[in-house]
Amino acid sequence: MKCLRKSDIAKWLDGELGDNPLVTEHLDSCASCRSELESAKRVIDLVRASAYSFEPSDSFESGFWQKVNASIKEPWYRSVLEGMEGLVPRLAFSPVLTVLMAAMLVGGSGGILTGLRSMDNQETGISLRHVTGYSDYKGLPASSVAAAYLQWSEKKSS
Repeated sequence: MKCLRKSDIAKWLDGELGDNPLVTEHLDSCASCRSELESAKRVIDLVRASAYSFEPSDSFESGFWQKVNASIKEPWYRSVLEGMEGLVPRLAFSPVLTVLMAAMLVGGSGGILTGLRSMDNQETGISLRHVTGYSDYKGLPASSVAAAYLQWSEKKSS
């Protein structure tokens, strides 16, 4: 067996390699590896006998992370983009959507149907009544979704 690495000797001392008879036999027969083993045992004994406590202080972790965060540099463009954030308008979608839905239900669907209302004549053959299938209902224009719904519900109930 070839000589053990220092890391393997440390693992054997810690019990990570288990009770391997080949390693034990090699350590008994190899003076170089046995010398490394004795040296590692002395280091371990010195550390255990030391009067100093190796426990970190209570504030170690918070101080450590403060120093890490302080050393991290932000890209130059990050601060520029954050400064421009106030310039970008933000829409509140729920009030806008509510107003649009109310306008469609009360005021009519607009657009094409309103344009067709102005073209409501016999010459072209295109009329609002022809496109929607509904005529004016109790004073509400035929392009109104509310008028179409009320007319439909009245037909359904009768």
